[in-house]
Amino acid sequence: LSTESEIKAWKKRDALVRSIISRSLDDFHHAFIRSCKTSKEMMNCIVRIKEQATVSSKLLVSSEFHAYTWKPGMNVASFIAGLNVIVNKMQSLQIELDDEIIIGKVIQCLPSDFDSFRQSWRLSAPKTVTLSDLTSQLLACESDQLCRSMQAVSIGEALVGKRTTSKELNENSKKRNIECWNCKKKGHIRSECRSQRKLNSSTLKDRTKSLNRTGFVARSWLDIRQEPNDGWLADSGAFKHITRNRHWFSTLEIIEPQGVRIGNDKMIYAVGIGTIDVEVFNGKQWIASVLNDVLYVPEFGSSCLLSLGAAAARGYKIIMGNFNIRLMMNNRTELVGYKDGDLYTLLIRRLSDNTSMSAMLTEGETHSFELWHQRLGHISVEKIKTMMQRKLVDGLRATAEEKIFCEGCVLGSMTRKPHKEVTERRQSVPGEIIHADVCGLFIHPSVGGNRYFICYLMLPMTNAR
Repeated sequence: LSTESEIKAWKKRDALVRSIISRSLDDFHHAFIRSCKTSKEMMNCIVRIKEQATVSSKLLVSSEFHAYTWKPGMNVASFIAGLNVIVNKMQSLQIELDDEIIIGKVIQCLPSDFDSFRQSWRLSAPKTVTLSDLTSQLLACESDQLCRSMQAVSIGEALVGKRTTSKELNENSKKRNIECWNCKKKGHIRSECRSQRKLNSSTLKDRTKSLNRTGFVARSWLDIRQEPNDGWLADSGAFKHITRNRHWFSTLEIIEPQGVRIGNDKMIYAVGIGTIDVEVFNGKQWIASVLNDVLYVPEFGSSCLLSLGAAAARGYKIIMGNFNIRLMMNNRTELVGYKDGDLYTLLIRRLSDNTSMSAMLTEGETHSFELWHQRLGHISVEKIKTMMQRKLVDGLRATAEEKIFCEGCVLGSMTRKPHKEVTERRQSVPGEIIHADVCGLFIHPSVGGNRYFICYLMLPMTNAR
């Protein structure tokens, strides 16, 4: 039998435990233990409630797993990510689920676009495969489908011709009797007048001469806005750089779907991480650089995000102004951008062939026939001379060159040359060809110590030859 002091100590400890349990429960669960007199009764009541809730949760999650399907608007990344969420719930409730069951669920729920993949998988499925391997193959298949659809659309647009309507014919017939206000000739209007184009060209020359007289021209932020870029936005809230363009990556590693929450509180998933070779503008020139740890998020928008936090972690100093932004390293500007509305656009672009790009510039360093030949779609020099004489193109000025060499035209029109027939007579009579053979190895050497000898066979030529 317990003494009175032991009973008093037990009641004190029991009261302390009941107080701890009572304070740790919410209002819903607290209602079930209000009638309990000891801590043991409280724990037994909570265990009964939790066991019943666990059984219900297992049934609910299992039903959710079997009812999960591919919904319209989904892609491979979002489907796998949603399935992983359900699988994680089942594992937290200690529901055993084999990888074969999960992979079978994925194959079963694929839409009709993946029928060929599903059929090839059933015919030659590997013995050991993981969900990550299957995800990589599905992403590659989805990327191939996207490329084929884009090629089909471009081919369809290229084959669509424009039909001349009766309205256009009527407008052309009306223009025959219209008199131009500029040159007083019939057949065109003032906006189509060639004399007006000549006037604009001369005005452009005068303006160019006036600019050439200037000794120093400062580059403003308005000029920087004209620099081409790939739409990278500076984001102080992003923890890594983000893009949806898979073909930009020079190296890409497929990872488990990683959740990324965007501005409208929607959860999208990154399925890869890698590096992108780019060029960055430092305010004076474009410099080759590399973006590391870029997340591949297929569902992301058309813009790309550059994480200012990741840049600061690498030692960059970020300076934001009213109209521009600069990223500096060791007191030297490495990257600039401009403010567009409430966002900062960074001057970042993919690596490109500067030689082919320079041919499309409005004002080049030289004005040769070769340069205009590239600008005008690789037309002949005679056509360029005719266009320059008639002044059909504004600003067409070229140096006098009789012949040019275009590597692109040579490679594009390259054909296989025919094989030449053999006209020389092959030797076929004994004596014209010397026959030789090496004999050996002999066990016993000769007097001179040799174990090999060469035998020559030379037959005399006939009188007829």
